[in-house]
Amino acid sequence: AIGAAVNVRAMERQLEMMKSMGANAIRTAHNPPAPEFLDLCDKMGFLVMDEAYDMWKKRKNKFDYHLDFEKWSKKDLEDLVKRDRNHPSVFMWSIGNEIREQFDSTGTRIAAELSKTVKALDPTRPVTTALTETFPEKNFIWQSNAIDVLGFNYKVFDYDSLPGRFKNVPLIAAETTSALQTRGVYDLADTLRLWPASSKDKFVVGGNPDHTVTAYDNVAAYWGVSHETAWKKVKDRDFLAGLFVWTGFDYIGEPVPYDFPARSSYYGIVDLAGFPKDVYYMYQSEWTNKPVLHLLPHWNWEAGKTVDVWAYYSQADEVELFLNGKSLGTKTKEGENLHAVWKVPFAAGTLKAVSKKN
Repeated sequence: AIGAAVNVRAMERQLEMMKSMGANAIRTAHNPPAPEFLDLCDKMGFLVMDEAYDMWKKRKNKFDYHLDFEKWSKKDLEDLVKRDRNHPSVFMWSIGNEIREQFDSTGTRIAAELSKTVKALDPTRPVTTALTETFPEKNFIWQSNAIDVLGFNYKVFDYDSLPGRFKNVPLIAAETTSALQTRGVYDLADTLRLWPASSKDKFVVGGNPDHTVTAYDNVAAYWGVSHETAWKKVKDRDFLAGLFVWTGFDYIGEPVPYDFPARSSYYGIVDLAGFPKDVYYMYQSEWTNKPVLHLLPHWNWEAGKTVDVWAYYSQADEVELFLNGKSLGTKTKEGENLHAVWKVPFAAGTLKAVSKKN
């Protein structure tokens, strides 16, 4: 949200917030980062998946890099590897994101050429690419035998089938989630809603007139899932090296789920101003050793409203909720939820949560 110019302190602050949340790796989607960014990652202890391209010869937009790929791709990739190979934070090179050549035979040759270019300059690190095609017979980039670590974007419900389809190959969830939230806005729906339900539907259907999205973790773009769902799909599957969440911060552009006059994304765990959304504390409760107790939503409602009250917590066995000093009961993370939840008829006053360890 601060533009394209490099501001070292601003980048450092963003990384500080991600580190406090518990993140330990950054994917530079979908282009090379500023060298100052890698300096910070070296100093602060992050791993970096250093990414070269968002497209090869097949275009995603009319005036994108496909126009320059034939002439400049080899030189640009060589420059990237030479520049960044001495950064200890860089643990893997990515030669592309959702590349359209994965769906035809040209992808096999190009992937092999790009991987060869990388390995000639740095034989010590693996090469990956962020793919969407999860069937090997249809994935021509995979068929190049040039990819050391297979990265897959979304497709979380295919994870269990991947080790059988791609035998003895390291796997990573290269991009996940695409959940949608506006900080401080709470629509009282308690089920996951894909928005829109399919790519054929318009985004504006079912939206809010003020172009907001509820901050409960229950709305996602049709290709994505909630933050909790994405993390649950990865945390118990040892064959996945980890996951990257789209995205750490909101950013200008891609205003899914709305059209104009919306002007920025809703994907971030942190908003444009640098304030964490509630789901930040879900990650903190899962990814750190800090004692976490975060209650949502706000407590300013109309009389008679029944409110879903959520608590993200860690280092505790249960949470007790109090309204004006009266206990509303003790809850735990039931089923697969990574939060406790109460349904509370609104009454003005003080809502307080107390976490307990038995």
